[in-house]
Amino acid sequence: MSDLNSASGSRATIEWFDDLALGARFRSADKLVTREEIKRFAWEFDPQPYHLDEAAAHQSAFKGLAASGWHTAAISMRLTVELRPFGPHPLLGLGVDELRWLAPVRPDDVLHLEGEVTELAPSRTKPQGTVRIKWTAFNQHGEPVYTFTPIAIVPRRHARYLGEVSMAVAQRAMSVREWGLLALLSLLWGGSFFFVGVAVRELPPLTLVTLRVGLAAALLWASAPLIGVSAPKSGKAVGALLGLGNNALPFALIAWGQTHLPSGLASILNAATPLFTVLAAHVLTTEEKINRLKLVGTAAGMAGVAWLTGPDLLWGASVNVWAEFAVLLAALSYALSAIFARRMPAFGLKPIDVAAGQATAATVFLAPLALIFDKPWNLPTPSVAVMASVLAIAAFSTALAYVVYFRILAGAGATNVLLVTLLVPATSVILGALFLHERLLMRQFLGFALIALGLAFIDGRLPRALFGVRGNPNLAPLNSRLPTGGKSR
Repeated sequence: MSDLNSASGSRATIEWFDDLALGARFRSADKLVTREEIKRFAWEFDPQPYHLDEAAAHQSAFKGLAASGWHTAAISMRLTVELRPFGPHPLLGLGVDELRWLAPVRPDDVLHLEGEVTELAPSRTKPQGTVRIKWTAFNQHGEPVYTFTPIAIVPRRHARYLGEVSMAVAQRAMSVREWGLLALLSLLWGGSFFFVGVAVRELPPLTLVTLRVGLAAALLWASAPLIGVSAPKSGKAVGALLGLGNNALPFALIAWGQTHLPSGLASILNAATPLFTVLAAHVLTTEEKINRLKLVGTAAGMAGVAWLTGPDLLWGASVNVWAEFAVLLAALSYALSAIFARRMPAFGLKPIDVAAGQATAATVFLAPLALIFDKPWNLPTPSVAVMASVLAIAAFSTALAYVVYFRILAGAGATNVLLVTLLVPATSVILGALFLHERLLMRQFLGFALIALGLAFIDGRLPRALFGVRGNPNLAPLNSRLPTGGKSR
């Protein structure tokens, strides 16, 4: 087995795709090219005069005998096979890119190959990956004579592949602990619409959301050392994109929407996140395709939310269509962000890393806009109720809630965590009954029943137990660890 010359100069044995690294380098043994070999190959495979007849070759553009380009390619292939860059596995390829002949190969030239790994792409569905290695053949003078970049298929190490498949499976039944975290998340986010509704009476939307994410970021970074978490060295782009799509844009849209809409209507419009997630995941991912269970579960859940909140909210005379559209756009932003958040484990990021990173990025995005458009120094001092609401929404509905959210996302997958969007309006009704002494109506109990039915169908356990449903391609015996879906607030 050949050894790998890494970019750092160390050597490591290569057996599997997982042993390779970007920038890793290979060097082959030397190969002497004789006059007889050049003529023998040309006679059989490329019988052109400048490869066979020395007098004719001197009259050609080569000004002397030169090996066929395909002879050079064949030598390079032989050197690659002898080098065995993928250990015991054969060289299987999908094609070759960037194939170029750079200089003629002459009799008595000594060739060797040098290669560099330029791309590694693990398969999401098979125990293999594709590898691009840029190979260059050099002569004894160090001059490049030939270059090519094959696209090879290399097997994965079985245990590593199984671990990543368990991350890539889109949905599984949640554990009791995850259901408890989901209930906690619904409580944290269930109050956010109430807090926003109180705060927007005295604070402009941009100022409110800037305070929300700024205070949340400060709390998250302050708490990180207490639990032994340091600032991540990678994943800054992930934090910036999630800060825009998961915080800045939807928070601002919902806060502005709630200046024209009641909190109940804003929460039901935001509960469209599962629909957007299911549809977007079907288009953008290979793991979460639409199936009957998802359609039935999402439809039942949305029907329950609509029935629970009240049909009169949907057709109220005072409804602002643009405000409705803003909240729906926020729901779409949440769905797309959560699908993007599937990349979180690849960067080795913990839930608090992502929560703090996105809140920090959102603050950077929003603060200049709030200063320019709201001029907060000219605003009157807010009341105690508003200040308490801002602190509550920052500390509980943002900082703590997102740590819980990303923990569920990394553990149970986004198809499961999106269920919180159906629980949030129901949680609001329960909180109202417990703390505001609001009376639950029969239609609200029916709404709860529909939501429970939707949860059961999306979770998948109830229909499998009752009807023996086995046709859900997103249900698998391996645990899901990779997110793909959406959420609310």
